[in-house]
Amino acid sequence: MGLSDFAGFGVAGYRSFGADDHVAVFGPMTKIHLVVGQNNTGKSNALHFMADVLTALRAGDGRGTLVGLYPGGLDLPAGWQTDRTRLISIGLHLTESVRTAMRFNDEIVRNWLQTDAYTRGFADTVWLDLEILPDISGGAFAARLSRDQAEAAGREQTPFVTGHLHQISLNLTTGASSDPNQNLENILRAWRPWQWIPEVGWVDAIREITSGESEEYFRNGAGLVAQLARLERPGFATHAEDTARFEALQAFVRDVLEDPEAGIQIPDAKDTVLIRTRRGVMELDKVGTGIGEVIFLAAVSTTTSEKLICIEEPEVHLHPTLQKKLITYLHEHTGNRYLMSTHSAQLLNAEISTITHIEMPETWSIAQPVIKPADLARVASDLGNRASDLVQSNFVVWVEGPSDRLYVRHWLEQCDPGLTEGAHYSIMFYGGALLSHLTADDEEVSDFIHLLRINRNLAVVIDSDRASAADDLNATKNRVLAELEAISAPALVTAGYTIENYVPRTALKAAVEELYPDHTYSMPSGDYRSPLGKPFQGKKTRPSKMSVARYVTEDRIAWEEWPEGLRDQIQSLAGAIRAANSLPPQDRTT
Repeated sequence: MGLSDFAGFGVAGYRSFGADDHVAVFGPMTKIHLVVGQNNTGKSNALHFMADVLTALRAGDGRGTLVGLYPGGLDLPAGWQTDRTRLISIGLHLTESVRTAMRFNDEIVRNWLQTDAYTRGFADTVWLDLEILPDISGGAFAARLSRDQAEAAGREQTPFVTGHLHQISLNLTTGASSDPNQNLENILRAWRPWQWIPEVGWVDAIREITSGESEEYFRNGAGLVAQLARLERPGFATHAEDTARFEALQAFVRDVLEDPEAGIQIPDAKDTVLIRTRRGVMELDKVGTGIGEVIFLAAVSTTTSEKLICIEEPEVHLHPTLQKKLITYLHEHTGNRYLMSTHSAQLLNAEISTITHIEMPETWSIAQPVIKPADLARVASDLGNRASDLVQSNFVVWVEGPSDRLYVRHWLEQCDPGLTEGAHYSIMFYGGALLSHLTADDEEVSDFIHLLRINRNLAVVIDSDRASAADDLNATKNRVLAELEAISAPALVTAGYTIENYVPRTALKAAVEELYPDHTYSMPSGDYRSPLGKPFQGKKTRPSKMSVARYVTEDRIAWEEWPEGLRDQIQSLAGAIRAANSLPPQDRTT
């Protein structure tokens, strides 16, 4: 069972999660999942539910006592009776191992779990709600799949009806009952979804790095020195892997200290962590609180893998720049997943994290996934942050899709190598359908415009989609352009139909021929037709814009070979990014 199987969790009936008819859902999770909200809204409770309750459910194979499952005085929400049913939801990505174990090849099972009640609107996931039924006399609990969730699925206009539970139970367990509740218990025991709950690590807020061996090194720093020593001087069996991990950590230390000579060293006594710099050698706890904090978090995350690590408010004591460097390092150079509580907008980065927003409008915590641009804008507003805190940079370039990102990033690298994506700017997607197929008054367009007003350090790249030079842009694009003009933000509208029309035709043809040697493609001609918009001859598929963009941007076209009008636009964009980052204008004399 791997980390990739686990999609997230839901909770009702735990501490501040006591609202009627609300399951607080955390996910679907990617490698880094942020739980975001103001102070005292329930962020810590979400992390403790993952680390304590779900860990106990996994360890007990779905059985045990209530006090074992909910160790903090049963962790009841205020006013809840001890005999009230609680709920645990386990979210799973539909990986091959999950599909196999849950018998997705069975059509009845597939019809059942593909209902909205079980997907919660998230593609390629299934969310199983478990009712936790207390047995007060024995102190134990019983778990079964939620009857309410099954009945909700049965009310949808799908082939599944609740009567199928009898057949599913029979297929999975060779036993079935006339009682739907018993069938749900049978199915749950056959699936054992808690087997996909990952091993959880917890990092305490108060830590002290000590020598010696300790199983608690990860939690509080005790014994971390010994773990780092193993990475610094690895054994034969893990030499390549451990060396790569330690070198990644060393590179991170150099980046954090902005010192090419910096690094970590473990003395022979293995009693401390030394930091080597140009100014000399010092112990880790002497380098300053923020630096020591970020190096500690990176170090403990490097010494382990295949865990879901809970970290409360990693931004404490960290300068915004260190926050950004930390989350990037964890994402790119460690083998864990992370569940973090935060009220820092510096950590919000839609490209490398997923987000759940927690609010407490009245008595209870309410959790909602952050999906749309308007959701992200609401989170930023809730945290009281300014525009430049929205993402992991001071400037945002909005593009229609992933292939556009490759072109824009490549052009900026060619035009101004001093600018770095993720440090000086971020590229975010708004989706081509937003401006091409929706009307100017659609809610989604209004949401996007609302987000533009949050952060004025931005530019928007727009495909004109014009069929001729005489055509006007559609009303939706003109509405966005008017908003950009009002906030003095640049817009880059393509001269031709789409961004691919900037690419020399010979380069596009070479890319298609190289990538699809067994296909025949007749490329549309002219600046006002999409060059990759037709299917291959005799087929329904088209050339992949992403694949072609990757091929074209591998330094096959010199900067001077791109159209002059495009180069002027990119130079203006680079200048705006430099201004937003308080960088001097680019020196074009060299």
